[in-house]
Amino acid sequence: MLRPNSLLFVLFAGGLLALGPLTMEMYVPALPVVASAFGADAGLTQLTVSVYLAGFAIGQLVSGPLVDVFGRRPLMLAGMTLIAIASLACVVAPSMALLIVARFAQALGVSVGQVAARAVIRDRHDATDTARMLAYSTVIIALASALSPIAGGFIAVGLGWEAVFLAHAGLAVLYLVVLWWGFDETLTRRDGLAEQIAATRAGVARLLRDRTFLGYTLSVCFMFGSMFTFISAGAFMFVDVLSMAPENFGFVFTAISGMLGVGSFLAGALARRIAPARMFVAAAFAVALCNLALAAAAFTGLASVLNLMILLAAIGFFMGIVVSLAMAGAISPHPDVAGTAAALIGFAQGAFAAGMSAVAGLVFDGTVMSVVLPMTILALGVPLSFVLLVRREELGGATARG
Repeated sequence: MLRPNSLLFVLFAGGLLALGPLTMEMYVPALPVVASAFGADAGLTQLTVSVYLAGFAIGQLVSGPLVDVFGRRPLMLAGMTLIAIASLACVVAPSMALLIVARFAQALGVSVGQVAARAVIRDRHDATDTARMLAYSTVIIALASALSPIAGGFIAVGLGWEAVFLAHAGLAVLYLVVLWWGFDETLTRRDGLAEQIAATRAGVARLLRDRTFLGYTLSVCFMFGSMFTFISAGAFMFVDVLSMAPENFGFVFTAISGMLGVGSFLAGALARRIAPARMFVAAAFAVALCNLALAAAAFTGLASVLNLMILLAAIGFFMGIVVSLAMAGAISPHPDVAGTAAALIGFAQGAFAAGMSAVAGLVFDGTVMSVVLPMTILALGVPLSFVLLVRREELGGATARG
């Protein structure tokens, strides 16, 4: 069994969580090649992304209770098997319709790993160490987000789009081997399936009544909503409005992802010295202030490529702290339904981010303000959700209970 505080454990859990950006962002550079291979237009090809996002959100909602009832290990084995099979189905898909179906199945498998990884971290750690482990795992997610599009582009151009899905299948098989030989069940079993199901149902009801859980979850939703607003319209803002060369826009994402990783690492390193809730609040207000600075730059006409990149990198840094500590703060008080808690957060953030992404495309009017104002409004919800919903005693260190 992997030792809970070992580097291998961090790599194991972080790698599972990174399968989301790996299977999503590694594929995106291959979209034009896929469209050409199937003779499909951009709209139909884009469905392979939209359907994946839908499957990823729905899969988390379904798999959360399952990992709490049947255990982490069997669900992870099933999830990795589904990823491997679905990825190979993508490789041999004879039509765009079947490729879309296979992508949906692939997303369902990936979603299991997302939920189970966070649950396993909580199974093996108290609340403070859960914050540390989730923060360190977020560093791996940030690296995957930064490197996946680059790797995917080289693979798709050099070896063909099918090689991207072969890489996905290979990662799933690798995890199958690790799970089979090096991972033991971490869930404390309950007696009887009926009792387990009843306890999980009760846990869901408890989560939906818990102000702490709801406050952290809403904070994560607002954070991802703000960032996905930029992801959807940021390229138009930098390239069309600020005249950045299109080939240089990737550096903006590299800066954000890199600083997100730095922030996550810092959160993990400081989790035993500073109460995680206090660190979260400081980072949440910093996110809001940085977004207000973005809006001020746009309003005063001082927006430039350089100062917007600096502010976005700062937002990425504080986002790394906010997201990892919010996940820990929401899941830690509920170790008996950690999988369900992780699933509800994952579904909520995914659905909210997808909605805000669609709204961003509608409100963009060719100005910097039309991008940064929605970002700022959403970012203000990050600290407000915590302040209005989470009990004051959380700031006194209640999140440190095991």
